[in-house]
Amino acid sequence: QNNTYLAVGLYDLLITTNDTANNNVQETMWVNITPDITIPTFDTINNQTVEYGTALSYNIVASDNNQFSCFIVNDTNNFKIDCDGLLENNSALIINRYWLNVTINDSSNNREYSLMWVNVRYTTSPAINIVYPTNGTNTTNTLLNVNFTVSDLNLDSCQYSNDTMLSNITLANCGSNLTTITWSEINHTVTIWANDTYGNENSSEITFNIDLTSPTFSAITNQSILQKNSLSYDI
Repeated sequence: QNNTYLAVGLYDLLITTNDTANNNVQETMWVNITPDITIPTFDTINNQTVEYGTALSYNIVASDNNQFSCFIVNDTNNFKIDCDGLLENNSALIINRYWLNVTINDSSNNREYSLMWVNVRYTTSPAINIVYPTNGTNTTNTLLNVNFTVSDLNLDSCQYSNDTMLSNITLANCGSNLTTITWSEINHTVTIWANDTYGNENSSEITFNIDLTSPTFSAITNQSILQKNSLSYDI
């Protein structure tokens, strides 16, 4: 066996063997070290889609008949790859499709490359929480405020609609509670809508009742009972 790295070339060897009586014989042979011209191959490399704000971690797998050197990725501003093929982002990725050229080379400097893309998308709908009033509230307050919160990484606009739902009314901003509406004496349904700059939309609704009418007695009359008797009368 070789005890050091052999460069490409033809090596002439003289092999000698002897027995216990010191008889020996010699024979020549050669070892031809041919260049490694087999390029590595990618076994697993696929396009990747990640949600905005989520880190990329993807293992690329390659094989070779000789020892690997390392993986290389062209976009080093946004991505990094180690010699085991782990591809990661090294900075925050904006919403975009990134085309990458990934190269693998072996110890003989044979190289192969493959193209892939990383698609960063945003599909999260805005979160809406109507904090006041609670759903199903009964009240006499015709100036009742509807308070809500909206959160989203790319919030665009908010609207509300009530009762007929014929149209949405755009709010000045998504922090504007409903504070200037005089509610009539009926049961109301209010829906808050929110959408972001990437077309994701969400809504939340509550119902509450404005009741200004006092109750009336439909049946109440005076009652006479004998002393020591119990009174039982439905009003």
